[in-house]
Amino acid sequence: MRIYIVNNSTDDSALATGTRLTVSLPTCTGTSIGSSAYISAFDSFPGELWNDVAFTSDEPFNLAYRPATAEIYNNAQGSPFALTTTDFLEAEGQLIGFDDFDGVVRPGYAYANYFYFEVVPQFAPE
Repeated sequence: MRIYIVNNSTDDSALATGTRLTVSLPTCTGTSIGSSAYISAFDSFPGELWNDVAFTSDEPFNLAYRPATAEIYNNAQGSPFALTTTDFLEAEGQLIGFDDFDGVVRPGYAYANYFYFEVVPQFAPE
């Protein structure tokens, strides 16, 4: 999965602080499973944005996070940055930022973040 995160303010001093990413990855089984990503910040408007994706199959399945695949890509030196936790899958979410996980996202496309992680479908054995 890929999530694009950008502070598109035209004011160079408009930092988004406390910026968090939370992903809802249900553990249910079905033929259609939805997942949502939420981006929130203390001083942004609106305070939270989200988007959804649906996975479908003719056979029942569930989704699982593939461990150690979460990374943030951006223009900072040292990119990509690997996440060592799965906080982004928890209710509180993961602080994100440009060159540190400090929750600060500067305005402009030069400071955009691309958050990647893999999920795998798991089908019941026949």
